[in-house]
Amino acid sequence: MKSALVIDDDFDFREIFSLILAENDYAVWEATSVEEAFDILRAEDTFDIIFCDLHLPFTLGDQSAEYVYSEEVGLKTLSQLQWVYHGQIPIVAMSAAPDSDLLLYQERLGSIPMMGKPVRKEVLDSMLDLSSHFESQKVDERPHGH
Repeated sequence: MKSALVIDDDFDFREIFSLILAENDYAVWEATSVEEAFDILRAEDTFDIIFCDLHLPFTLGDQSAEYVYSEEVGLKTLSQLQWVYHGQIPIVAMSAAPDSDLLLYQERLGSIPMMGKPVRKEVLDSMLDLSSHFESQKVDERPHGH
């Protein structure tokens, strides 16, 4: 079974999206914040794909109840994930922003694919195909005879 990490603070979206991924034979880990996501990434061996929302909370100091929501948090997180896992795990950005904003975000994300919310089946299918593509690359990179 493949595995996916979903980073999104919206409980309802995470719940539905996780069910959709499970129907596609993915074991799903859920993170509500960047901090929780990196804790999961440190604890788990690897994932086949990572989905990260752009609009995430940033905790202010020691006041865990105080949050500032910003696309910058998501953009920075996606950049960090891309830097750490480049070529190993596909990373997909998600946003419920209007299409005009998605185009601007895509420019800033570079090669990280972007998916609008609500998620359309054909778009999700193409993103999940990325996972298969990365897996086939890993197999192709093994030394011959193994």
